[in-house]
Amino acid sequence: MRPDRLIWSLVLVAVVASCSSASAVGNGSTDRAAERLMRQLSSPHQSSAEGLTRAAVYFTRNEAESAVLEAEQLKPGKIEDPLARMVFRFHDPGSLSGFSRSDPVTACYEARFNYYGVVGSAHRVSCPKLAQPLTP
Repeated sequence: MRPDRLIWSLVLVAVVASCSSASAVGNGSTDRAAERLMRQLSSPHQSSAEGLTRAAVYFTRNEAESAVLEAEQLKPGKIEDPLARMVFRFHDPGSLSGFSRSDPVTACYEARFNYYGVVGSAHRVSCPKLAQPLTP
């Protein structure tokens, strides 16, 4: 590969990496919280975005910094097609213990659900501006 093409390739990779990390903030703690909620929402089966919202509010009732921000009912053609698209917010307050410190972080995750539960896995997204937690 020519040196100028290599340089442009590296610049492109750096730009893509900086854009993706800047738009979807999160950490291991928020990732684990999202994964846990996705497992919980996958059983018992829900048949609507409203049912999923009710279940999510129930499962996160003791977590003050977790919320459902968006719940969109989709029109599935088959039972395995997504029936709902949801956006969740999780907050990690950070910690200061001994010599280690972690800063607080708030992250949002989008997931699609079919009758059987989460389709794939939740992925980080930019948090919606001016979003208020949904209450069923």
